[in-house]
Amino acid sequence: MCINKICRQAVMLGTSFAFLLLLSACSGSSSIKSSGTPVTELETPAVPARAIPSPRAVRGRQTAVQHLIRSAQQKAQAGQFVTAAELLERGLRIDPYNAKLWGSLAGIRLKQKQFQLSESLAHKSNSFAEGDQVLKLKNWGLIAESRKLRGDKAGADAALQKVSGLMK
Repeated sequence: MCINKICRQAVMLGTSFAFLLLLSACSGSSSIKSSGTPVTELETPAVPARAIPSPRAVRGRQTAVQHLIRSAQQKAQAGQFVTAAELLERGLRIDPYNAKLWGSLAGIRLKQKQFQLSESLAHKSNSFAEGDQVLKLKNWGLIAESRKLRGDKAGADAALQKVSGLMK
């Protein structure tokens, strides 16, 4: 019993020493002396120029995403759902806030019988689909279908009620 007490005291002492050592290393005293000449600071822009994408870069990104969506639709129509999902995921790496990409991926996952994932992706799409009522209706339809196929009739009915509410 006495050995445990000694061990605890040694650990506490070591921890206290480490803390004091760290505290002294972070202290503000410095041995560097000022030369007395004032330093002039250069003005820097608030946002670096590279942080603001050019309109051309934004257009290029949108064009790339649109191409990936079209390619994914073609692959899905051909029954190549894995490839379609890969194309949409590539698009999401380019534009992670694109509601249409999330909604399209939700539709692919539904066709792959990944019902829970499909519902989750449709909800994510809705979170980015600010004023796009058509996309929201489509997503709620996907949610209703995925719930129905999982055997959640009450959940499917609730999703269909949401569709009815959006159509008004």
